[in-house]
Amino acid sequence: MEILGSHGARWVPQKEYEIRWLRRTLMRISRYQAVEHLQRIANSGIMDQATFTELMRTPKMRQILKEPYPGVVELRRFAGQNEPNLRKPRRRS
Repeated sequence: MEILGSHGARWVPQKEYEIRWLRRTLMRISRYQAVEHLQRIANSGIMDQATFTELMRTPKMRQILKEPYPGVVELRRFAGQNEPNLRKPRRRS
């Protein structure tokens, strides 16, 4: 994947089922392994940011981006997602 990406190859899914297939495949492995593969995808340049954002759109995929694993913050940024929802301190009146 990295070699193909370094030579300009890009994965541009033509049908919706292609992204669904990749999501299902990533959900079958551990979340840690899914994060590793997502990092490889993001770093290789094989998938543009819009496609990666679409890949990470579903609740189960967004759940992966809430994991405390190394590199997840960068994946969140690449997917166009902000930091996980953190509670804001309450104001006392």
